[in-house]
Amino acid sequence: MSIAHPDAALEKRHFEEALGVIAQELEGARERKSDAYTALELARRMDPDNLPVREMQFALAEQNERSLHLAEKKPYFTRVDFREENADLKSYYIGKNGVVRAKTLEPYIIDWRAPVANLYYSGQIGPMEYTAPEGVVRGEMTLKRQFGVDDGQLKTIFDSGIAAQDEYLQSVLGAVTGERLTEIVTTIQAEQNAIIRHPLKRSLVVQGVAGSGKTSIALHRIAFLLYTYQDRLFAENTLILAPNPMFLQYIAPVLPDLGVERVRQTTFTALLQAHLGKGMPPLKRPATGFARIKGSMETVQLLDKWLDDYETRILPENGFSFGPIVLYSAEELKQFILVDEKPFPMERRIAELKKHLSSRVKSAEAKICQWYRMETQKRAAKFKNEPEKVKKLYDQLDERIQAANEKAKTYVKDALKEMGDFSPLRLYRLFWEDMEKSEDEELRACAKQELAAKGKTAAVEDAALLALIAFRTAELPRMTFRHIVVDEAQDMRPADFYILRRLNPAATFTIVGDMMQGVSQDSGLESWDELREVFLGDIDRNDLVTSYRSTVEIIELAKRVWQNAPVPVEAEIQPVLRHGDAPLIEHTKNAAARIAQQLEEWKHLPSVAVITRTEKEADALVKKLPDYVRRMDIQGEEYHAGVVVGSAASVKGLEFDGVILADASANVYSETMADAKLLYVALTRALHRMCVFHTGEITSLLKECR
Repeated sequence: MSIAHPDAALEKRHFEEALGVIAQELEGARERKSDAYTALELARRMDPDNLPVREMQFALAEQNERSLHLAEKKPYFTRVDFREENADLKSYYIGKNGVVRAKTLEPYIIDWRAPVANLYYSGQIGPMEYTAPEGVVRGEMTLKRQFGVDDGQLKTIFDSGIAAQDEYLQSVLGAVTGERLTEIVTTIQAEQNAIIRHPLKRSLVVQGVAGSGKTSIALHRIAFLLYTYQDRLFAENTLILAPNPMFLQYIAPVLPDLGVERVRQTTFTALLQAHLGKGMPPLKRPATGFARIKGSMETVQLLDKWLDDYETRILPENGFSFGPIVLYSAEELKQFILVDEKPFPMERRIAELKKHLSSRVKSAEAKICQWYRMETQKRAAKFKNEPEKVKKLYDQLDERIQAANEKAKTYVKDALKEMGDFSPLRLYRLFWEDMEKSEDEELRACAKQELAAKGKTAAVEDAALLALIAFRTAELPRMTFRHIVVDEAQDMRPADFYILRRLNPAATFTIVGDMMQGVSQDSGLESWDELREVFLGDIDRNDLVTSYRSTVEIIELAKRVWQNAPVPVEAEIQPVLRHGDAPLIEHTKNAAARIAQQLEEWKHLPSVAVITRTEKEADALVKKLPDYVRRMDIQGEEYHAGVVVGSAASVKGLEFDGVILADASANVYSETMADAKLLYVALTRALHRMCVFHTGEITSLLKECR
């Protein structure tokens, strides 16, 4: 296929040259990997002290080979020509995977994360600058050229200009399917680039409308940070928290595509359960309806203060004594537990006290036994001529010494037992017992509900507070994360972020979400401002208002929800200029039959979601649809495209080629803010096609759209 561009021949020659260079470098990389593997096996057998070094060398060689293999299929996607001040013009070819000549260590293809690549993402033709490690580099960009490459073949060439860039972006977005989340290196926009390259030392919250690419941006930010801060940030101490296991599977391909491995990916509750082990009870109880109260900073502060008071309350009023000997006075005990050892969890403080107390008991026992012996000798001296009385005195001495020995053996265990155990669930219940006496009516109601629960289980909403208790009381292994990405953060609570910070004091955060998609009706954040208290104001914020997912027509329908919503929204969603078919809005008497008919018409689409308002409705509907339609399972370990049925809450964060809203009747979606959010989430999942069915009068949230 010929390429209509004046420099097509030149660029084709360079492209073929690049493929040759990559092939040559790949051959060398395979040899180095083989050598590294041989050295690794030798170290395993004969030189275990050198094993960590050999393992690192092999991992680097393996990563280099993988990167070059990926570069074979798509060497680069852009060229920028830049003339630095007082220097010659240079052409930079930029790719997803940088290529460095092994012999000279000179970059042949620039990695998209490199400082000079910022010219492509942030600049237009004319005076430009970028920040490099040695400082700001100023000059002029004379060319910005984009390439369409598919499976190792150069297909298209676009030169710079707003119209050309829009055409390129629309061509890429139009080809997107909803099967899995993919990397967006070639289409990162300027406002997205600013977030990706935000400094590591600053935590960041990103308010992004549906389809703004916030999840992709967060993942690309990880790749950028690991590349830029190689001396202090490693994949092993980077963490991604997502809302559920299925979402983790949905985003799983992105980081490997960007050459990043070994980043830990999990959910918030799974993280706490793994970290606390037996300290976290099974989270099997149903929600109580008080998740927001339990997740507030006010309750966190109440629990923190209660734990301080509890530490004082459990100390023996009179200290510890062994017989007549004072082991610890009340004041000395308070000094030791509440001051000297205060930085450590209570279990460690008690363990230290146990060591000191054991030593003091041993010393006290020796003193008492010595006193018994001296007293016996004095009394025995008075009965020199009465051996029976002397024998009786020494028999009594043996009994007293034995009694002292027996008491000493169990003294520490018995004394510390009175201070109680520190199981998180036990202390949690004690906390709520005290909160039942609170003057706050909501807190009392929450306490009553909590105390009514029986057994040794808790609810998911209790996880953060239980973790705080465990952090304060138990000897936990240290978390070593230095950067934490939290996705769909609007449905987490201040307490969740608070415990993440307590467990990871050295970490910075990238927090992404959309307040307009907060589907946890009795939980979640009410405003991003709530995080300022958690982070003590030390957090930046960026907003993304452009949606790159859906067509203009679909976005216009979704915007109608906010225009009719009872509460004003933070930011109005703006579509990128990609047009498509108008959403179909249709009344039907038999929703299941009409949905089945529509699915047949859309059988060419790779992914379709049929969305209901609730999980119960989804359970009922899937039974009435063809067998190939699957029920979405957000707790499942695997994500599959195809046709699925799920609730609006379960599809949050996902995207599909086509979406069918099962029933948008007024009796299904009321005029409440909670229903407006659910409806908005459902409408903004579609990439290309949208159908809205209603069996009764359509919801007023979509009025003027019939």
